[in-house]
Formats: sequence, C-alpha cells, structure tokens
Amino acid sequence: MRRFHPLLILLLVLALVAVACGDDDDDGDGAAPATTAAADGDGDGAAECDDSDPVKAGASLSISGPAADIGALAQDGAEMAIEDINAEGGILGRCVELVLRDDTGDPTRAAQVMRELVDQEEVDFVVGPFLSSPIGAAIEVTAPANVLHVVAGVLPTAGDAATFPHVFRSEVVATLQGQTFAEYMKASGWTSAAIIAVNNALGTSVVDAFTPVAEAEGLEITATEFHESGAVDQTTQLRNLMGTDPDVLLVFNTAGPDTVATISGRNSLNWDVPALGFSSIANTSITDAFEPGEMDLVYGGQAYRLLNREPGSDEPIGEAAAAFKDRYKEFLGADPLEVNIQQASGIYDSYRMMALAINEVGEIDPDGVKDYLESNGYDGVKATYEYDAERHDGIGLDDLVFIVADSFEDGTLELAPNQ
Repeated sequence: MRRFHPLLILLLVLALVAVACGDDDDDGDGAAPATTAAADGDGDGAAECDDSDPVKAGASLSISGPAADIGALAQDGAEMAIEDINAEGGILGRCVELVLRDDTGDPTRAAQVMRELVDQEEVDFVVGPFLSSPIGAAIEVTAPANVLHVVAGVLPTAGDAATFPHVFRSEVVATLQGQTFAEYMKASGWTSAAIIAVNNALGTSVVDAFTPVAEAEGLEITATEFHESGAVDQTTQLRNLMGTDPDVLLVFNTAGPDTVATISGRNSLNWDVPALGFSSIANTSITDAFEPGEMDLVYGGQAYRLLNREPGSDEPIGEAAAAFKDRYKEFLGADPLEVNIQQASGIYDSYRMMALAINEVGEIDPDGVKDYLESNGYDGVKATYEYDAERHDGIGLDDLVFIVADSFEDGTLELAPNQ
C-alpha cells in the first residue's frame, strides 16, 4: 500500500512550476492563465496554481451554537489546509477556494447549508459537519448529488459505503467509541459505570453502542441519565447516578457548556468518581472554567495517539503531528500554542486527503476517488485512515487513547495512566 505524508512534504522546499506564457501563444490573445503562488505570495520556491477557475471546497462547520468552540478550531484546520494545498500547486493545477457555511450544529440548518453548497455554489467536494445530528441531514443531500463528502461525527450510518458511497469519515464511529471506553475501564480496574449523555443523536448513538459492548465485556451500567443540550444544571441527574455507586462516570457530550455543567455538578456533590468523556473534555474552553484540582480524575477518550505526548515529553508522538503543531503556531502567530491541535488536525486531514486523492486520480471523479481511497487510504497528521468497500470509517482502535484532561501544554495533552 502506497502511503504519503503531505505535511512533511510541505516542509521541504517546493519546486517552482513554470507557467507557459510566451509571446507566440497560438490562440493569439497573449494571455497566460492567472496564477496564485505559495504562502508568501511572491512565488519564490513555491508551486503555482491557476486561480481563474478554482476548485470549490465546501465546509459545513458549527461556527456558532453550542459547539462553537470546536467550530473555531475546525475552521482553523480548513483554512490552513487550503493555504497549504494552494502553496503546493492546488488540485489538478487549479487553486482551491474555501466556501464556508455555518450549520450552527442544527440538523435543519445543516440540510439548508448543504443544499446551498451543492445546488447554488456547486462545490466539488465538501467537509463537515462534525456533529452527528447535522451529519445525518447533510449526507441525505450530498448522496443523491454524488458529491464527495468527508464527515467527522460518530453517526454509524455515515460510514455505510453501500448507502453513501462518496461519504468518508475522518473520526471514530460510535460503535468503536463504546469499545474504547470498555477497554480503558478494564485496564483501570473499573467494572461498573453510570452514564450521563446529551439527549441528541450523539448521546443516544453512543449509549446504544456502549450498552452491548459493556454487556459483552462483563461491565455493569448502573444507570443512564440524559440532559438537554445547553442545560446548565445537571445536578438532579448526577445525584441519581451517584446513588447507584458506580466505579466511573461516563460523560457522553461534546459541547463545552454541557461538559462544564457536568463536571461542575459532580464537584458540587463532592463526588470524587473518575469521569471519562470524549477528547473535547480537555478543550481549554472547558478546563479554563475550573480552578486547579477541580478537574482531577477527568480523562478524555477518542484522543489520537499520534497527536498527544508520553508522560515527561514535550512533543506529540507523531512526527507529522509535531510538524503540524509548528504549522499551527505559524498560522496563529502563537508560541506556545494555546489550543489543542486535535480538532484542527482532523479537518486539515480531510481537505488534504481529498486533494491528494483527486490529484492521484487525475480528475474530480467521485467514483475514482472512492476507488482510490478504498485501495490506498491516507496517512494523515492525526492517524492513518483505512477505508474499504463496505465501510468508510477511517479510524481504528489502535489509533485511539485516553488523555489527562487537565494536562494541556503547548497544543498537546498527556496520555492517561494504564495504557
């Protein structure tokens, strides 16, 4: 299987691509294709792309709404990717234009956004949404139109290659999420768990996925409570869960305010139970809401091994991840990096993967890209994505780890104990 490391290639000196514009132009108009070069704009040492007919890359991201903190990081990843793709010569020699829309995290809005991107903007491919509820609505729009589409949420149906042949997932599917929580519980010696989950497609799908896994692994679910997104007081649900005396609390939500409410409620009850959430539980928008010590025994799962650091290390495990961290610092003009590299790197990988696949195929051909990715996969910043003809779920269990939520430093987090 052939593999590529595009971010590492970016760090090498890029060859200048000559553009034919001689005076003996056969068509007599003497006009060369318009070009855009490199990040510094002067073209020195950089490939050029033709900006007269750009490739349109759509983006449906939650820029506002409950997950806006994640949306801002996802937007960073999209903008960096487009900059870097164009600096390397674009797609098929054409510059790439980012067409960004805000889905607000709402399924109805996501469907409207996707129809606008597909029908009005006529995008060549699209990335996002990254939340499960909007994804379900979005893929129902792109699938009939045969538009190449990369999504990032956990919704299991999105990876069904037979139903959605041109949709590819760059995140872990819900069915694997349950397994990661079960494996970490066993490694830590915990045999029972209470669950608090957001009452939407994300929460219900992960609870549904974890329940049979827990049963198969001999783990007890003592109770499950749901809360509405945006609920600032979850004390009643948490008190009910506390009464079942679990070894660990599983927190199945991603929006910053929801997670802050969960951890605040745990602390107000003086409940010292360990809490396991998704990787977003370590976002600074959440951890900054607490005083030192208030996030003790809080761990984030579905973090990506390559993006995070071993205890005692200052750099992420992956070489490409370390290079991406430096690129992100340059993009933000920040050192140290004050945001986690995880959310940006996933969206970044999505655009780079599409660019590479289309360039390798030689045309924007959805079926050709599908065949290419199913045969070759993609070596990204955060993981190696593997696809096949049955499932377009790119992430495997070996890519995933748990991290200490309150261990953020210079863009990365420390691996949690017992793994």
